[in-house]
Amino acid sequence: PPQFTWFKDGTKDPENLLIENSSVGIEQISEAESQLKFFNIKLMNAGEYYCKANNSFSKKNENIIIHIPFSPQVSQITSEDVAVPIGQNIQLLVIYSGGFPDPQ
Repeated sequence: PPQFTWFKDGTKDPENLLIENSSVGIEQISEAESQLKFFNIKLMNAGEYYCKANNSFSKKNENIIIHIPFSPQVSQITSEDVAVPIGQNIQLLVIYSGGFPDPQ
């Protein structure tokens, strides 16, 4: 039977070996099936996951990317209220600092 190994961020480096914890589980369903499970998925779970299956004859690699939608993150540079006389101009700067998918 094959041996399954899961990695995060698409590489087979030992430092990226996926370890089961309270939010990620790995289950060998049968001799031919392995399942990666996420519990209470979080933004930190987004990324590329890589599964390596090997036996005494060969090995097979597959990867999948998990995208997790989240609200746009916005930082407003103007940090306090501003009083503007009638007829004057003002510029307010807002910086978009992330979100998925990108806003339209």
